[in-house]
Amino acid sequence: MQPRRIAELILTGFKKHYKLFQKITAKAPHAFANKDWHAINDISRLRISYYDDRVNETTQTLKKIQSTDKLNESLWLEVKKVYQHFFMLSSTS
Repeated sequence: MQPRRIAELILTGFKKHYKLFQKITAKAPHAFANKDWHAINDISRLRISYYDDRVNETTQTLKKIQSTDKLNESLWLEVKKVYQHFFMLSSTS
């Protein structure tokens, strides 16, 4: 798999995480104002679990596409460069 494709998959996973994180976080002020402590607890729990969920999803996607479990260090260094470039572009838009 090409570094660009891997970086795209990782960035897609991050964007999904961020969108879900923002959506659940937006519910917190309403729950707090209504003293809905159960909802606040649920929101906090979900916010914490979302990260692990997205990492696991992205990892599984990459494992399905990438045929080997071996870590190719030079490939991942390239992925990191491409990802950083994508991330910088997406954060400025």
